Amino acid sequence: RIKICGLTNFLDAKNAYDAGAFYGGLNFWPKSKRYVTKAEAESIKKVPLMWGGVFVDQPLAEVKEIACDLNLDFVQLHGQESERYIKELRAEIDCEIWQAIRIKGLNKAQKSFYADKVLLDTYCDIEPGGTGKSFAWEKHSDEFSASIVAGGVNESNVAKLAQYFPFAIDICSGVESENPRKKSLAKIHGIFDSLRLKSKRT
Repeated sequence: RIKICGLTNFLDAKNAYDAGAFYGGLNFWPKSKRYVTKAEAESIKKVPLMWGGVFVDQPLAEVKEIACDLNLDFVQLHGQESERYIKELRAEIDCEIWQAIRIKGLNKAQKSFYADKVLLDTYCDIEPGGTGKSFAWEKHSDEFSASIVAGGVNESNVAKLAQYFPFAIDICSGVESENPRKKSLAKIHGIFDSLRLKSKRT
């Protein structure tokens, strides 16, 4: 399963869906270069992907409102949300909760009891995600079967990551043009071409 994250317009979302993406990500963190409003998200979400919203340490009421109003399939918590926060959110929404854990060195992911899935991303002390940098996949592959893996995935390395059989692969900057708000159709196709080539070889 491929997730294309940071979608900001209908055409990019349709291109991702037509190419074979399963999940789509909408970024509701106002400081993100890929931020979308709820109104923009309503238009983008007309594409029939499984949709999730990215949030970073935002008020619980705000996350609940957006998740419910847009009928999201999952929310992706990409900040330092506490166990109590996730527990309270779990009681307020019906969709899945994906907890992003940023990998630094050999530290193992510690999933919240109340999260449905873990998204493993690369640690960065400046940005909470979308940095285009990957972590040492081979050293954490024992965690991949139930995890979404993100961080520096692009057409040149996605086939290698797929060999570790993660639950899903999350791609953001790896399919962008020079503008972070615009996806490259060629790069999106490159992801799926790489995966098809890999499947023919195995």
